[in-house]
Amino acid sequence: MQEILAKSKINSEKVITLAEHTKGLLEQLEKLKNMLCNYNIDFKLLKLAVFAHDIGKVSPAFQISVGNWDYSPKILFPDIPHSIFSLLWIDKDNLARIISNTDDIKILLSAVAFHHWRDNFHNIILGKDPDFKRAIDLVLQNEDLRIKLLENLKSQFNVKNFEKYIDILSFDEDIAQTIHDGNDLFSYIIPPYYNYFLPQRITLNEEYKRKWVYTAGFLMRIDHFTSYIQEEELSEEIEKPTPEYMKIEENIKVEISKKLSKDTIKDNEIWQINLMKEKRDKNIILIAPTGSGKTEFAYLWGAGNKLFITLPLRSAVNSIYERSKIIFGQENVGLLHSDADVYLFEKSVNYEGERFRVLELARHLSLPVLVSTGDQVFPSALKYPGYEKIYSTLGYSKLVIDEVQAYDPRAVAIIVKLIEDIVKLGGKFLLMTATLPTFVKEAIKERIGEENFKVINRYNQYENICKHKIEIREVDIEKNIDEILSKAKEGKRVLVILNTVEKAQEIYKKISETDKDNIYLKLLHSRFTFNDRKRLEDEIVGTKDKIGTFSNPKPDSEKEGKILVATQVVEASLDIDADILYTELAPIDSLVQRMGRVLRRIKDEESYKKYLDVKEPTSPNIIIFYQKPDDNIKLSSGAGSVYQNDLLVFSLALLFKGAKPEIDNKITELKNKYWTEEKEKRKKAKVKNVLKEFLEELLKNFGTSKTQTRFVFSLAEIDKNALVEELYSTIPSTSSYLQRFYETLDILDAGYMSDRKQEALKIFREIYTVPAITEDRKEEFKNDIINSFLAKNNLSYTLFKSEVLSKHVVNIDIRKYLYNNSLNLNDVSYLAYELKGVSEEQIHRIKKWLSGIYVFAGKYTNDMGVIFNMENRKIESHDSGIVDI
Repeated sequence: MQEILAKSKINSEKVITLAEHTKGLLEQLEKLKNMLCNYNIDFKLLKLAVFAHDIGKVSPAFQISVGNWDYSPKILFPDIPHSIFSLLWIDKDNLARIISNTDDIKILLSAVAFHHWRDNFHNIILGKDPDFKRAIDLVLQNEDLRIKLLENLKSQFNVKNFEKYIDILSFDEDIAQTIHDGNDLFSYIIPPYYNYFLPQRITLNEEYKRKWVYTAGFLMRIDHFTSYIQEEELSEEIEKPTPEYMKIEENIKVEISKKLSKDTIKDNEIWQINLMKEKRDKNIILIAPTGSGKTEFAYLWGAGNKLFITLPLRSAVNSIYERSKIIFGQENVGLLHSDADVYLFEKSVNYEGERFRVLELARHLSLPVLVSTGDQVFPSALKYPGYEKIYSTLGYSKLVIDEVQAYDPRAVAIIVKLIEDIVKLGGKFLLMTATLPTFVKEAIKERIGEENFKVINRYNQYENICKHKIEIREVDIEKNIDEILSKAKEGKRVLVILNTVEKAQEIYKKISETDKDNIYLKLLHSRFTFNDRKRLEDEIVGTKDKIGTFSNPKPDSEKEGKILVATQVVEASLDIDADILYTELAPIDSLVQRMGRVLRRIKDEESYKKYLDVKEPTSPNIIIFYQKPDDNIKLSSGAGSVYQNDLLVFSLALLFKGAKPEIDNKITELKNKYWTEEKEKRKKAKVKNVLKEFLEELLKNFGTSKTQTRFVFSLAEIDKNALVEELYSTIPSTSSYLQRFYETLDILDAGYMSDRKQEALKIFREIYTVPAITEDRKEEFKNDIINSFLAKNNLSYTLFKSEVLSKHVVNIDIRKYLYNNSLNLNDVSYLAYELKGVSEEQIHRIKKWLSGIYVFAGKYTNDMGVIFNMENRKIESHDSGIVDI
């Protein structure tokens, strides 16, 4: 029997034949089928696709490429994609006797052809690829070759387990002749990707799309997983059994008892358990105050099912990962983000053992609970090649979407589209947040139907709780540094949040230069190295073994004054507890998130009575600053770049109204004056001018410096979400924020598909940052590279990231270079040739690992992070919630 190899035996002692590989896939498919027997999935179709997916590896060129030197026939054969070559060896007539539906045959052939997508498939599908045509002509014209290749295949599968499939093996002259004639393949397959092929997909019905996702997605996932365990010689299952619901419920009771310092707790005392009796199998939108127990609700909702938990920031993901291990068991929880390998490595002494296994199983989506940054999941809604692997898994899973307000409007639109798609597939979603814009809820309702999800609003449980008293000031925040210091000297934890990194650094520097009497002072933003950011977060939030300087709850005995200056990174990622907040103006939903870090120790009426012996704070503990703009509409740092100007202007108007309810009608009149239907049509191209005129009159009539009035008001928990809803119902339809949301949905509805996964990631995250090192640390960087390679002969990329990159690399705004050449940005990979004492092979590896990292003109300090020269600071940098940094 002529041996056909499935995997390369070059540099490997393990030989895996095509029959062995295919048998492994069928075994994993059977395990998946047993777990998903209650789902409407065509496993018969999938089994046929699994059998046929790699038969194109019979190609002589492929066999030589994997080291099968004795393979026969020996012939000079073009190197062509084996997946599409597989189509030539499937007998469509015999297939039709097994599958009567012609659409199903197209799904099978398409799944086989495209389970490995390549950029040149476009030309092959259109019949314009010369190499592919030459290969098919060789087989068509050489009968001996054709007979020998078919004989190789049949002898390979003429063994136990393949009897019922072997009859579908035959040479397909129809497809071969079509390729020979230079015609397209649309009669046999439907190209699943690229906008170019949209006309071929436009008429497909929902059932076809659903069956396609499950067939193609499961084939890819089973293929990738089986290859992994066969190459590593492991005994693993593609899906681990999920822990039982009652076990998870008991674990949550224990954790809640610890938080409340109680020995035992009854079910009726836990709101999450009470709601679960009716809502466990529903799609849910959960709106609840920060710190109210949304995560525990998510755990219960997902218990007993495969569960994805997504958050916007990596630091938050790491925190929830650690919490999830306690509830579900360490062996059942996986971590997915760009630096998960480094995080797991630093958490484990024996990285090559269990932690490495957990990392790989997470990447193959095989663990019951996966905690992930949003950009590992949501870009699949842009349907890049291979998106079906995520979609098919979500189709039988529960998906938690936490902190949706932290994403920009385009990303939110992508999330809404993904919700629509997974509900059609049979998956469930839980969208939970402290602040949900009304337009998001309305878009979901329009797409999946109001009857297909439930809204749970927990704010009505907090009607007697008022933790925050707001004061609005028209002044630069730096004018209040003395007051900030004074509050800290009273023993308070003071949180100062700015909208840009530059502004945060400026305020931190001014405070540090004052006589602060040994007051604790730290700065936190995203422009630190991985190591410094982790060190700061561990110090501020705390770890399992040590209480943090701003950990929640603040100990009753704490008397030391503290100041934390930060950016948006604290909004949705850090569980911290402060006494007072000084913040720049931001959109209402961001402000509510920032407020959630003040008196976070108050979670319910019991803790409310403990910490506040009066109905509400007697003096302001949330101070919001805005600046009167000169000839623009810049109310705070980052206006127009970090936050949309219209959101800032209308947020300020609503804050004015909160302080003085009697001016409500006047503000409404003012809005109508500038945004009547006629004026909207007339001035649509000049919305910015209209906004500027509105702001000028708003400040003229109601600004704090004009009225000489203190704008102070109490904001109860129950009123916060209402304020957010009012903001997004108040801004005009011409708002650039809303326009970006609806335009993105329209594009996705029209069938848009990303050509590549990286392109989808960039669209979702709006990436303007690149990894880089500062010029002043270049020599230290080179020395660390040399020392790492000299210390370890077989240094892995994960170790290199952990020991070198995480110590030096930061993320900088690429627009600084695009618009201002003074950054002197250069690719750092050239440094590989300046290293002394390393081998040629190591230099090649280093150059590859440094590719895409830059060196730039700037400085770095451990307390400030990256510092740009003043002439470089043309573009303001901010801490976007959707960037996985």
